[in-house]
Amino acid sequence: PDLIPPDLNFEIKECEKSVSPDGCFLLGAEILTLMFNSSADDLDYYEFNSATTTATSTIYTLPGKGIFTFIAKAFDKAGNESEAKTIMLEMRDAKGAVVINEVAWAGTSAESADEWIELYNTTDKIISLDGWTLYAEADARPYIPLSKTIQPHGYYLLERKDDNAVSDIKADLIYGNDGPDFALNDTGEILILDYASTTVDKTAECNIRRSH
Repeated sequence: PDLIPPDLNFEIKECEKSVSPDGCFLLGAEILTLMFNSSADDLDYYEFNSATTTATSTIYTLPGKGIFTFIAKAFDKAGNESEAKTIMLEMRDAKGAVVINEVAWAGTSAESADEWIELYNTTDKIISLDGWTLYAEADARPYIPLSKTIQPHGYYLLERKDDNAVSDIKADLIYGNDGPDFALNDTGEILILDYASTTVDKTAECNIRRSH
């Protein structure tokens, strides 16, 4: 009799776009593509949670936000089953995952061009800011591509032109120069924090007299 269980590869495609290096953490992705693969010649079907399929991929719609566990197995025609493969993922709204916490609109008393911006991670996960942007809504001046990571419930400091604006804290990102393309408009503008064309956070209209 055939007693050899089939092998199984199980992936969730959207986890490739996880915003965290600490597991599969998705912002706003409600539809998942579950992918199965086995080299068994006598494969019969795949099972995930309470569902079965003979296809190598299937679409699954999450019922809401939260933490979800997917357990998959492969079965051959002799009834042998593979070792179970488990994927855990967390999905939440992008909005508010990271917020614009503070803006030094007027720079410092020493130099008005020493502007700085602070972000705050509201989640329990490390978040990669690669591919995120921070920009002025009206004219995209400044327009700042972000990088690196922000720790759970941690801060991320952006300083304009050098690391001298906040002397006792090392900047996570130094952006721009003394030129007008990177200056915050003192007469007022709105800053947008963007991830994958989604507004994660935005300020009220801020100016030199009223900061956010």
